[in-house]
Amino acid sequence: IDIVMDTELNDFQRDYLNTAHTSATQMQKLIDDLLDYSKVEAGKLTVEVTGIKLKKVVDEVIDSLKPSAERKGLEIELNFDEQINPLLRGDPIRIRQVLTNIVSNAIKFSDHGRIVTEIKRVKNFTSNELIRFSVKDQGIGISEDHVEKLFNAFTQADNSSTRKFGGTGLGLAISKKIVELLKGQMGVESKEGVGSTFWFEIPFSKSAGNGLQSGSEIHQHQAILINSNPALFKGIQQKLEKLSLPVQTSLNYQHALSRVKAARGIQ
Repeated sequence: IDIVMDTELNDFQRDYLNTAHTSATQMQKLIDDLLDYSKVEAGKLTVEVTGIKLKKVVDEVIDSLKPSAERKGLEIELNFDEQINPLLRGDPIRIRQVLTNIVSNAIKFSDHGRIVTEIKRVKNFTSNELIRFSVKDQGIGISEDHVEKLFNAFTQADNSSTRKFGGTGLGLAISKKIVELLKGQMGVESKEGVGSTFWFEIPFSKSAGNGLQSGSEIHQHQAILINSNPALFKGIQQKLEKLSLPVQTSLNYQHALSRVKAARGIQ
C-alpha cells in the first residue's frame, strides 16, 4: 500500500488507500500484540542485554510519534536528564517497545494539551543507574476503580474506550511484563478528566570504564577535524572529547586524508 500511495492517484483512490492503510496498520499491531502476549503466557518472552545509547533510543521513539501527535494538535515535549550515562547496558528493542506503547496511548487518549516525556536518573550506584521513564498527558484520564484493571490482558479502562479508540488491551499487559523481565516496575497515576502519568523504572548496568571504554560503540572510532571554522571547530572538539572520543586535527583535506590512510587497520 505504501508503494502504491507513492504513485499518481486521484482523490477517491487516495481516500480508499488511506482507509486500507489504516486497517492494515491496525491488523499488524494486533498480530504483534497477540504474538508477544502468547510469548508472555508461554514464558518465552526474552530480553537481550547490550550496549544502549538511551538518548538515541528515546529520540527515535519521540520522532516517530511526533507526526501523529501534531495531526491531533498535541504538543509533544521531551525532558532528558543529562546526568544519565551516555552508554549503558540494557535491551534497546524492549525499551523502545514499552516507551512507544505508553506515548502512543497518551496520543490516542488525548484531544488537547501537551504530552511530556521525562527520562530521569533517580539513583546512581557503582555498577548501575536506576532510570525513571514517565509520560504525562492531559487526556481523558482514568477513574480510580478502573486503574487497577489497566495492566490486565485484553482490558481497557471501560467498554466505551474500546469502542471509541480501538486496540486489544494487550499493550500495557505486555509492557508491564517486559519491565518486570528487565527487573523494573511500572505504574500509573491518573485522574478522570484531568490526565494520566504512566511511568516505569528500570536499572541499567554501566559499561566498563564509565560506559565509554573498550567495547563501546563510541570508543571504536576516532575523529579527524579539519580546522576551517575556528569557533565551530572548538565547540565540536570539546563535545567529542567529553565523550572520550579520540580527536585529531588537520589543516586541510589532503592532510586529513593521509591520516585516514595511515589509520587503516586500526579498529
